Amino acid sequence: MALNVLLAAEESAGLQTLKLIQSRKEEFKLKAVLTGTGDEHTAGPVHTLAKRFGCIVFPAENVKKPEFAKWMLKQKIDILLNVHSLYLIHPEVVTAPKMGAYNLHPGLLPEYAGLNTPSWSIYNREQAHGVSLHRIEAGVDTGNVIYERSIPAEATDTGLSVSLKCAKTGIEMISNLLDDALKNQIPEGRIQNLENRSYYKKHSVPLNGEINWTASAAETDALIRASNYAPFASPWGTPYSYIGGERYAVSKSVMTSESSTGLPGSIRISEGRVLVATGDHDLILTDMRSNSRKLSEEEISKLNGKRFDSGACQE
Repeated sequence: MALNVLLAAEESAGLQTLKLIQSRKEEFKLKAVLTGTGDEHTAGPVHTLAKRFGCIVFPAENVKKPEFAKWMLKQKIDILLNVHSLYLIHPEVVTAPKMGAYNLHPGLLPEYAGLNTPSWSIYNREQAHGVSLHRIEAGVDTGNVIYERSIPAEATDTGLSVSLKCAKTGIEMISNLLDDALKNQIPEGRIQNLENRSYYKKHSVPLNGEINWTASAAETDALIRASNYAPFASPWGTPYSYIGGERYAVSKSVMTSESSTGLPGSIRISEGRVLVATGDHDLILTDMRSNSRKLSEEEISKLNGKRFDSGACQE
């Protein structure tokens, strides 16, 4: 007999999970999808695909309502999967599924609980990123970790690239969960040591996004890469700095081995490259914008000899 699954999902990982469950119709019956419903002009990809598959679609916020648990019990839901849907789930909804409720989290737990954890992992210059699939409990990202995997960090990682890697790895873990559910052998998982917990809030951004040129080139480059979700909007926005009160956004950079000889934030143009002095080595800025417009070669050449005047660079 097929197991009854309820899916709360958003973003690419949610879309892939929906496709995975639909590809295993003989084993799993998708009773409904909870996602951002919007309207015909604003409905997200999960909503659109769920409708195309003929699924029942509920507003994502239904998980906050205790009365929704009654519907789940009536439908005999076996498993609730939460994939990148950010609503806090009511305790009665959590306990309604026969085999439990599970959340896919793009970070290792308990060190990377909360939001935008791929970006924080890059900014903290971790040697590895990670993904966790954990049981849902009353606290946010606090339940037993059922499966977890590390993803080696790369020097060119961006917020987007790590998020995509986490999604790909996470789908494999969800597939493992479904396999174990069919055998009624879902592991109890690892209890988190919450003394080691770090929780990252939604609107928390390092330095409020303003570049500190007195920091090392590695730290500055990490901030820029962690904020890069191009071509999509970044949850951190684009790192920025000022020259004479004019704001410049920096979305891409390249590390060099050249020791900085100028004051932090000072700019020199060499062979068309924008090199900025940091606390140790020069950093090449490969994408600078003013008022959302990429600078022309002429505008770039005029920056030679100037200095970013953010508070961190004041003498």
